[in-house]
Amino acid sequence: MDTLKILLRGDTIGVPDRLNTIVEIILRVVLDNEGVEEAIKKVQKPIVARWRLKKELPKIAIRVDVNSKPFRVVCKNEFKKFNWLNLRLKDLYKVCNQLNYLVVSERLMKGIKEDKWDENKKRYIVKTYKQL
Repeated sequence: MDTLKILLRGDTIGVPDRLNTIVEIILRVVLDNEGVEEAIKKVQKPIVARWRLKKELPKIAIRVDVNSKPFRVVCKNEFKKFNWLNLRLKDLYKVCNQLNYLVVSERLMKGIKEDKWDENKKRYIVKTYKQL
């Protein structure tokens, strides 16, 4: 018998692992003609979605030095990129808190990206906080 994996954007993290949930995903795909990603999102528990978000956020977080203190920041608008997960905005805040990331507004992120980029450290250098 061949073995198959259910993947969500190329990874098993974020795919429910309970047998009943897996069967529900398969039935939604086969009988209801839903896409795999859509079926996973519909049966995905928020905690499983947060596990996947923990894996995805480091890929988009920006490294920033403020007065020589390192931070990782995520723009609040990045939440829209994760509409394929069963998440609420408060889940983004919760995961960022667990990862010690700061969530910033789009305006503040724009200001950060206007600062000096340190190619060696791969981060933006902010000398002082700006009034934005």
